[in-house]
Amino acid sequence: MNRFFHLPSLYVYLLAAVLLVTSVFHAAAIVRQALYAVLGINDYYGPKYYYDNTNVTLTPDAEEYLNNLQQERQRSADIANMLRSAVLLALSFGFFMFFWRKAASSGEIEMMFSVRNFYFFLVSSIAFLIFFFSLSAGLGTLVNIATGNDLYFYLSIEAPRTPGTGDPQPVTLTLQDVKDRIAAQEKEQMNNMGRSRQRQLIDQLTVSLVALPIFFWHNKQLTISQVKAS
Repeated sequence: MNRFFHLPSLYVYLLAAVLLVTSVFHAAAIVRQALYAVLGINDYYGPKYYYDNTNVTLTPDAEEYLNNLQQERQRSADIANMLRSAVLLALSFGFFMFFWRKAASSGEIEMMFSVRNFYFFLVSSIAFLIFFFSLSAGLGTLVNIATGNDLYFYLSIEAPRTPGTGDPQPVTLTLQDVKDRIAAQEKEQMNNMGRSRQRQLIDQLTVSLVALPIFFWHNKQLTISQVKAS
């Protein structure tokens, strides 16, 4: 019973198990997203373009441009999602290998199973997991920002209204009209989302930075206990 609660082994195997499970989920996400893209069955909530077919018409080249732009951004979103999962997989699997290498020698360490040592084991484990998952969230947000995958653009084209009656007037948009409208609306949306994106990133990284010294200090105390007991 005491050997089962051997703190050094329990510590590294517990963290390694959590990191391995996380790695499996990220690896599965890459395969799943790749299959969705190949089969064309992914749900896409990226750029959407709406216009009233009754009163708004597009020239053939403008309509073709919108269709091609949606397909291009669909592919970009698929690549960005797989890139995000790949970065998080590298992070989680790298930490898993770090703790797995320590697992081999952890059984040779002698440590008294005391309340004090259990406290350092528990807090160190929790602090590392908080650090790891907050860092993962921050890296995921960074990838989304770098690829623009977190921006859900839309273009809503409405027919102009007749002054007084408010009746819609027929309008035909050329390719340049569509490009100008997209550029203007996307610029406005990027400006509006810039602040929220920065706040989200800061929130995630702040938690990670606060948890890191807590983990280091408690892990150091746990190591000191190992040396004293040896």
